[in-house]
Amino acid sequence: MRPYAVLLLLLPGLALAQQPQLTPGQRVRVTAPDFGLARAHATLEAIDGGELVLRTDATRRVPLASVARLEAYAGRRSHWLLGAGIGFVVGAGATYFVLNPPGGGSTALCDQSANQDAIGSAECLGLTALGGVAGAGLGALVGMFIKRDTWTDVPREGLRLSVVPQPNGRFTVAASLAF
Repeated sequence: MRPYAVLLLLLPGLALAQQPQLTPGQRVRVTAPDFGLARAHATLEAIDGGELVLRTDATRRVPLASVARLEAYAGRRSHWLLGAGIGFVVGAGATYFVLNPPGGGSTALCDQSANQDAIGSAECLGLTALGGVAGAGLGALVGMFIKRDTWTDVPREGLRLSVVPQPNGRFTVAASLAF
């Protein structure tokens, strides 16, 4: 068999390996309106036959047929990039406002027509960009501390293949049955 043919056989497995695997003790979010669960957070205890065994305030058994949506906890993510973007806009805007106050006149540091001691436009642009960079740094720092939970949908059908790298440099193809 040619090497590229083996790669083509493994590509679907590589794509499916990113799907979440359910394991006992994992946090899940279940939507089962027919069973009284409208997006409940729980801990998965087991998948027993055709039922999910969940621990919320008490242990509950939910038939898989009544589950409209199942999501697995994927960790916490911060908003550092969003904070950096907002910080850049606010920092650049504030710097521009300080250098060119409304009303202008002789107090405008960047308006050479009203203030003979004003700095050049290249320097004003550089200071505005510098204010934006400082704001971006501060915004990224603040955004690092604002976190949210992320969830991934768990598919409910079919056979799931995954490719597992081994320490010796080889790969193992593993299969599991999705509920």
